[in-house]
Amino acid sequence: VERLDLVAQTLAVFKTVLGLNIGRISEGEFEPGFITVSTIQTLTRKIKEDRVKKYLKSVEVLILDEAQNLSGGKGEFRDRYLVLLDLLQNAYFRVAISGTLFQRGDLGDAYLMGCFGGIVSTLKAKTLSDQGLLARPKIKMIHITTPGMQQLQGREVYNEAIVGNYERNQIIVELSEIAYRKAPTFILVRLSKHGKLLQKMLKAEGIEAPFLNYRIDTLERQKAIADFDSFKIPILISSSIFEEGINVVNLRFLIIAGGGKSAVRTIQRLGRGLRNKKLGANTVHVADFLDDTHQRLLDNSQYRLSAYRREDHEVKIIRRSI
Repeated sequence: VERLDLVAQTLAVFKTVLGLNIGRISEGEFEPGFITVSTIQTLTRKIKEDRVKKYLKSVEVLILDEAQNLSGGKGEFRDRYLVLLDLLQNAYFRVAISGTLFQRGDLGDAYLMGCFGGIVSTLKAKTLSDQGLLARPKIKMIHITTPGMQQLQGREVYNEAIVGNYERNQIIVELSEIAYRKAPTFILVRLSKHGKLLQKMLKAEGIEAPFLNYRIDTLERQKAIADFDSFKIPILISSSIFEEGINVVNLRFLIIAGGGKSAVRTIQRLGRGLRNKKLGANTVHVADFLDDTHQRLLDNSQYRLSAYRREDHEVKIIRRSI
């Protein structure tokens, strides 16, 4: 898997479902088992150790989660994968799993196919929702038209029309106030300063919302996610660290506050809310923005809208002028 957060999550799920003790390789632990979980980073750092080399050569089945990171990685990052896969020469059975495969259309896709072969099966999220295997998203894109921002240039477009846009942020706060009283609410941002600003605005309304980012210790992040999933924390704000992989079952309201144009990231963010719900209706409410404040941001919003629709999700446009 890709990160330590995912190691803990995968270990717990495998142990629960299979009833087996699952092996683990980490910085301070080398206990491989019949099934072993580790991160790419840990294995590549330990790759010169004889015991690690011996273990990798003994592996017969390889499952790579979040496989888009192999096709999307560049230079040294991609080389780490390739060196590792070279040592897994006896892993005849190789499975790559991703919700966002082959969406870049570049050489990285060829690398992935060279390591794992072609696509065996493709399922759209809507198909899995129809079968009751994923929650059904109810997506609304809020169309806003903050005046006076069309002349912005460079970085100030994002900094002023997204991060520092008080009116837009106030809508996020209002949505959060409505949502968190009914269900656990997750706010995704791209930049830490945006997350901190929203945290401050929510606190001014009497709402405590932890902000999780790369500077927060892994164990602290895991505890916050567990508390959120058990309804002890009503609202979480997160940076891009939780755009992929993290399992938050009881998430009911997802606010995508950071904008952006990447179809891959859009689907990854949406995926935070698609886990099957343990209680109540198997649905998740998603709020995104159609930022008609600057042409660049409007174009980006259209890319995200197209990404939702390519997955056959229904999207409602909510008109709101500021």
